[in-house]
Amino acid sequence: MRTIPRMLLAGCVALGLAGCMPLTVDEAYREALPEEADLAIKVGRADTASGALASALLDPHATCPDCCVAGEGDAAAYVTGDLYKATRGAIRNVNGGLATVFAWIRTIVAFPYTSRSGDAYTWGPWQETDVDPLSRLAFRFTMEKPSKDLYAFRLEARNVNGASDPWEALASGTVTPGDAPHRGSGTLDLDFDRLHAMDAAHPSRLYGTVHYAFDVSRPSPTEATPNTVTVTFAKFYEKPAFGPDPAPMDATYRYWRYEDLAGRLEYTATADIAGPDRTPDGLMESLSAEARWNASGRGRASARVESQSVPGFTAYRSEECWADQAGLFYETWREDTATKTGGTEWSNPVCGAEAACPTF
Repeated sequence: MRTIPRMLLAGCVALGLAGCMPLTVDEAYREALPEEADLAIKVGRADTASGALASALLDPHATCPDCCVAGEGDAAAYVTGDLYKATRGAIRNVNGGLATVFAWIRTIVAFPYTSRSGDAYTWGPWQETDVDPLSRLAFRFTMEKPSKDLYAFRLEARNVNGASDPWEALASGTVTPGDAPHRGSGTLDLDFDRLHAMDAAHPSRLYGTVHYAFDVSRPSPTEATPNTVTVTFAKFYEKPAFGPDPAPMDATYRYWRYEDLAGRLEYTATADIAGPDRTPDGLMESLSAEARWNASGRGRASARVESQSVPGFTAYRSEECWADQAGLFYETWREDTATKTGGTEWSNPVCGAEAACPTF
């Protein structure tokens, strides 16, 4: 087993892993793999590279006449909408697992393959301790062609202290290549529970399983022909740095990417998240939401929550729009409604005017 030298790894990352080592494997294999950037969700051109929540602190040089303001005088600040933050949280769930797995895959396949058997290639095993000193995992990556137009791949791991243990797949998938490198359609499955079962002290804070179904075959997606990614989470959660674990959720996300990173995201989720004192009470809440944004990131979202945990109410709905201020996204309109037990409606216009919303 070999380890990855730190200086070589740092150089490869700085160069985007291009030209770091001569590759002898058939380039068609590497070019068939999708790229993280094409599967990740991004809210317009001004979005952060990682998809993490963009800062929304009040910029004293920003001017947004339509934006909602909280506070007065020196304490006044533009409002960051709850649905915008919820959308970014959903995006973080989708993008976070991709970042972890693709970091491993890119590092491994940057080197020449170590063995070949017919149409199957294997890279590794490589030890992760040079990448993360707290990890005790070794990895290998295998790729083969079950048929003429189909590739299958697996990222496998085992604990370095269990040399006789079988290799187990942390990520696996299939891809049918498109007309350009890294453009195709297929599936990707991630198993974070298996990761922690092999290395209980692993620093990853993600748990559960994730399934991706993607079609990113179009280098220039449009409204009529978007690239699409559907993601299904099962018993998924991110362990916090402090405090109790959140309730595991089952969720489905559907993402459409249009021209210039305009996009649309729909997601549904179920979890026991609301009860007395905001603690789980055994009653499941269901969430359905949709967000849409243009190339600048300016967007609109709506969300509906159904719950039996709050006496007197059965459903809640929020609608919200946000503006773009050089990558800082502020609320321009919000209205909340609720359905009371018995069917009567309650409405609360929170701020702004719906006329400030973008039109899709």
